[in-house]
Amino acid sequence: MWKGRTKLIVDGLCLEEIQKNEETVFRLLYETYRSNFKVSEEFCIAICKEKVQSLYEHLKKEQAEVLGIKQKGKLVAFLWMFEHEFMGEKRMHINQIVVDKNNRRTGLGKRLIHEAECRAKHRNITKIDLIASRGNEAAIHMYETMDYEAERIYFAKDLK
Repeated sequence: MWKGRTKLIVDGLCLEEIQKNEETVFRLLYETYRSNFKVSEEFCIAICKEKVQSLYEHLKKEQAEVLGIKQKGKLVAFLWMFEHEFMGEKRMHINQIVVDKNNRRTGLGKRLIHEAECRAKHRNITKIDLIASRGNEAAIHMYETMDYEAERIYFAKDLK
């Protein structure tokens, strides 16, 4: 139980369920991008629309899996993952993990990641990778407490 809430279940979401919850998926992505990146609202909307379409395409081709958590029938968090190969090693990549801003720091992200780990192990995948925004200290802290380690560091330089 989480802070007086009913028990929440992590469940796989199919393409039809994502389409049915498209507004919520878009809103969750929007909240995440606006809080983690310094981009205009217009650009954020465009990138979120692109992400939703990309998710649809990956699900149609059965190249992705989406895990979701609902609260009172409403989607409040989801994780999008897919298998890939890195340096000759089969891995699971967490492409996106988003939690409704009102439900952050309640353990939902950890629940999603734990379920992703279980599903990866079931497929005999022994490593999961993901990318975190440097400024998202809460997420980085969560990953570190779950024994994730920085494997590579992505550098950028502003040339303005």
